Amino acid sequence: MPESNFPYSPVQSYASSAEPRNPAPVASPAGGTRIGPDLSIVGNIEAKGEIHFDGQIEGDISAGTLIVGSGASITGNISADTVFVRGKVNGTLRSNEISLLQGSSVNGDVYHKQLSIEAGAFFEGRSRRSDNPLEQKDEQRSPIALRHSSAD
Repeated sequence: MPESNFPYSPVQSYASSAEPRNPAPVASPAGGTRIGPDLSIVGNIEAKGEIHFDGQIEGDISAGTLIVGSGASITGNISADTVFVRGKVNGTLRSNEISLLQGSSVNGDVYHKQLSIEAGAFFEGRSRRSDNPLEQKDEQRSPIALRHSSAD
């Protein structure tokens, strides 16, 4: 039985140089789940293992490891132990380790223990370091005071 169901090594396809600064994702011995570019999902995904995502989703993803491929588009929240992003994400990311790789686009808040952002990655949002980023808490936000002036 092969060690991975992936046709190529994530290390080769996601590393930006021959010697990456951060550990690259490695397929688990049991393999992982691959969602191809021709699949669009409306709904949530939950997996205990690794997901290599190249499709499009409107919904939340929960996984052990999530690899967001360069053609992927996610609109929803992500919760995973490890996240590698090369595609587009619009939503909140919660992970112990997040790597925004060259060419990625993330628009949303990021809660993490460790965050790395490569040159050429786009990130718009708040970054919050946390000892337990996977624990979802109600975020306390300061109320915004709106002023309205009317001309009498």
